[in-house]
Amino acid sequence: MAGAWVFVPAVAFAIRPVRFRDKPLADPEATEPRALDPFYVRAVRAFAEMGFRPAGRIAASLWFPSPVRWRSGIEGPAWTASDGKIIASMYYLRDQRSWATAATTLFAGGGYLETVSRSPKAGWTLLAGDQRRMELEDVEPAELIAEHRRQIEDLARERGTPAREATFAEAVEGMMTFNNQNFPRGRLWKTDGVFWSYVFLGIFALELFVMLRTFAKFGWMSSFRPLALCAVAGGALLVTRVRVPRRIARLVGCAVLFVGVLTPMMLSSWIENRAIGDLFGAFDRLEADVVSGHTVEGIDRTAGLGPTACGAALQRYADPRTAPDTRQALHAILVRWNGGDLGDQPAAWASWCDHGVLGLK
Repeated sequence: MAGAWVFVPAVAFAIRPVRFRDKPLADPEATEPRALDPFYVRAVRAFAEMGFRPAGRIAASLWFPSPVRWRSGIEGPAWTASDGKIIASMYYLRDQRSWATAATTLFAGGGYLETVSRSPKAGWTLLAGDQRRMELEDVEPAELIAEHRRQIEDLARERGTPAREATFAEAVEGMMTFNNQNFPRGRLWKTDGVFWSYVFLGIFALELFVMLRTFAKFGWMSSFRPLALCAVAGGALLVTRVRVPRRIARLVGCAVLFVGVLTPMMLSSWIENRAIGDLFGAFDRLEADVVSGHTVEGIDRTAGLGPTACGAALQRYADPRTAPDTRQALHAILVRWNGGDLGDQPAAWASWCDHGVLGLK
């Protein structure tokens, strides 16, 4: 589950089309000015002076906006012009720590016009056809509305159809339809961090594959498998969610990424070394059981490690320093794992272990 949580967004981002979800929320109080935000206060006053009345909020969301995020959402207040032909809205851009202001108008016959003011510009404009989007560089609301009205006149003249009155819900529906049909998907791939997100996801995918191969050979480590997999998936999630803020030194961000990459690798190495030590310790206990006369108990306990421990068993079985009684106990364990006797020669058992159990070529 942890691995799926990490890798599903990466796959969905690569193959899924862009689908915005915009909802109108009837909450006029959301347009009330906030004393701690001077630009917002000026915007609210400007819209009121131009005859706009509070309409509510617009809640916009997008599934899989990046390789490491399942969903992103944003909400902003909206106002309706006195003639009902313009919907003005605002959104706070957290990355830029600034506001984006937009004016939207629907036309009879399916035309759509949107004028946006933001800094920096998003670089997404449509200046031809029945559906248009224009960007301005960080202008005041009065300038935005004035330019938007000029664009309304131009588009109405070109289309031969006027701008129409629209309810708040109709305008939000038009925004969602326009974005889903025209949003350039390639812009998401140019977002900061997309390339490095896939780099780190690739690193952890490779690490996960190597760990699975390793643990396939050590069945006795089944109790550690969930811990190892969660560590790798959690490390990948940590690394890919780390973003280097523009106002923080790149060195600090790189250090965080380095720790995120190194920690799962060190944990994997520690688990594997501990596993190997526990395995050989199990055969040391078998030898002690044989010496103390508890051979049957020792065979039952060691056989519980499973056939994937055959490599360590054969190493002890072929060692000339192994006592005859211990070798006999090891032979009994091998017979139990295989379900038949392959004889006393270690070579025959080695072929069965390498090819039949571990799948080595």
